[in-house]
Amino acid sequence: MTASVSSPPEMDAWLAGARPGERFVYCSAPALIRGPAAEHARLLYERGRVDLLQPRRADGRGFDYQIVKRALATAPAGDMREDVLPGEDAVLSALRRAANFQRRCPTNTELARAAGLATAQQAAWRIARLEERGLIRVATIKDGPEAGWRTVTIVRSGKQTKRPPSARDYAASLDTLGMSGS
Repeated sequence: MTASVSSPPEMDAWLAGARPGERFVYCSAPALIRGPAAEHARLLYERGRVDLLQPRRADGRGFDYQIVKRALATAPAGDMREDVLPGEDAVLSALRRAANFQRRCPTNTELARAAGLATAQQAAWRIARLEERGLIRVATIKDGPEAGWRTVTIVRSGKQTKRPPSARDYAASLDTLGMSGS
């Protein structure tokens, strides 16, 4: 059996046109595949938009993980922030702290821990969503001694996490301290 998984945008498009009680299979597999679709289904459930079902497939080879659209209760305007995933605010807050204090950007593992997420990949996904939403800009150095170093700019404030020291800055600091090899 090959697994199939929908994307959050596919789920949202279905939800926009579905009537209460209609079902959508967002994952068909022997076991639930953790990732963006499963997290999005959980988020929709927590917001009261859908119910979650897990019926066994007709061929007996796994499950069809489904969301079922609920009839929406009327809520006061601004009561729900539909564009924010659990842990996303905490990731943004940690990035803001690092930028405000000009610290290096936290690693995905550190962000996951701070946000109460299970994996570093979940934190990476939230960083990608924050960037898509225009709240942050991310620059990652691709090569050289600083390869992999990430700097994040908070769009609203313009503040940025610490940039890596360049080789020239490092040499200059050694000269200033009288520690250069010359």
